[in-house]
Amino acid sequence: MNKLNKLAMLATVTLLPFAAAAASAQPAPPPAQPPAGPALPLEYAAKFVCGENIAPGASTTLVAFGRYYTAVNIHSPSRRNRLTYKVVWARQGATGQMTNFQPVMDLTYDQALDIDCRLIRARLQQAGIALGPPNVFITGFLVVQSSEPLDVVAVYTAAPTTTNQVASIHTERVPMRQLRD
Repeated sequence: MNKLNKLAMLATVTLLPFAAAAASAQPAPPPAQPPAGPALPLEYAAKFVCGENIAPGASTTLVAFGRYYTAVNIHSPSRRNRLTYKVVWARQGATGQMTNFQPVMDLTYDQALDIDCRLIRARLQQAGIALGPPNVFITGFLVVQSSEPLDVVAVYTAAPTTTNQVASIHTERVPMRQLRD
């Protein structure tokens, strides 16, 4: 056997276990399919941060040690409005999953709706998205669509884990964008 044939045989014997392992490995699950298109013509994407970072660097490096809460307040200044929303989980270093849009609901003049971390988690879990421990830190977007303009304000609070008393609060008006088909 010449030197070239020995090298080819050695390469085959060395790589064979890796090829077998790759062939028997489970295929990666397909990514979540985005909605086919917008449900309603106006959209707001409110950032959410929810949960506890009790071990900086272990749980997440995105935020400091503490507890984080988000509430998104939605108000209709229109006589008649329709809206829907979905939750999009943003995982660190990888794309996250999303829920389907909720059924479209009516919102009349001066009615309001609040969507907080508890509801965000519930929607993700109802969609079969496994988040881990009950208060694990998650982040992403609450995507709201409507037929008429809305007032959408995100309220962010944070607290140390030792006292769970508010240490910071911030509100942010979420801008509207017009969707195109």
